[in-house]
Amino acid sequence: MSGGARLATATRKGLVRARRLLKQIAGRRDIVLFAAPAPGVVEHAARRARMPWVAGRWIGGTLTNFRTTRACVARLAELESWERDGTIARYSKRERARLVREKRRLLEHVGGLRAMDRLPRALVLVDATRQPLAVAEARKVRAATVGLGETREAIDVVVPGATADVARMVVESLADAVVRGTPRPEDPPAPEPRRRRRPRPPPDDDPGTAPVPARLRPGPTPGQARARRGD
Repeated sequence: MSGGARLATATRKGLVRARRLLKQIAGRRDIVLFAAPAPGVVEHAARRARMPWVAGRWIGGTLTNFRTTRACVARLAELESWERDGTIARYSKRERARLVREKRRLLEHVGGLRAMDRLPRALVLVDATRQPLAVAEARKVRAATVGLGETREAIDVVVPGATADVARMVVESLADAVVRGTPRPEDPPAPEPRRRRRPRPPPDDDPGTAPVPARLRPGPTPGQARARRGD
């Protein structure tokens, strides 16, 4: 169908632009956050790209209240360590049940944000129309946005036609761009530009302006000498 061909062309063009943007951001070692309103779409791609993800309802303040987000991630790590080393067994049965519920809730909300130790520079949003809060927060922290599917939100790069049946394929392609753009650990960091020294002023070669030693200064004339003596 002609309409389907046009849709495929638009999707392909948007995907090329999105891949170029994400590759540049990953090349600067910045973070790309993948987000989808339902699980099962972005988790695999984000893990492969070693990037954080949100799979489910966007929690307000994820970016704009980043200190709280990091505190929740730290609390999740603490609860998991208690389970590993047996610390949780010291609590009563009722307290253990409460801690397990807390861990389950944190795992659902911030479990994919462990790798987000700083604010992301780009967000990949599956079905951005259903994630207006994420778009608003990205705008506030000045992060670029890549939106999949038809959307009325203010998105920097839109990949139209990325319906549910092709969204996973598009997300995997975007993750490939992140992987290819991310520098390898053995790659040397980009050299910092050398600071140019301020040039010293050239020596003043004009004898008329250079200070004259006292021993080389001419003595007073006979008239000046008599004037000093009061003659």
